[in-house]
Amino acid sequence: MARVHLRITASLAGVARTGDSDWVVLETDVAEAATLRDLLAGVAADHAAFRKWVFDPDVGIPGEWALIVHNGNVLPPGAPLSAGLRDGDTVIVLPVYVGG
Repeated sequence: MARVHLRITASLAGVARTGDSDWVVLETDVAEAATLRDLLAGVAADHAAFRKWVFDPDVGIPGEWALIVHNGNVLPPGAPLSAGLRDGDTVIVLPVYVGG
């Protein structure tokens, strides 16, 4: 088992803010061979808004309004989510902002 830190802006997670934080922070245990896709699919299973705006496992890539950062590396749009997760990894989900 590996413990992964997942940080999601409250608006993308579809979960009510707690306290003064604008983030939902989850520490979750994942199987040894788990990937980013597995992690996001698990969150999508529990949160309909996350599934709609961030990651739909049936589609298999992040939604156009979500940016995924894995251990400080921004994944390009449409990037495969096949990277393995290790103990202590951090995954951050940010909204994409457009305009000027």
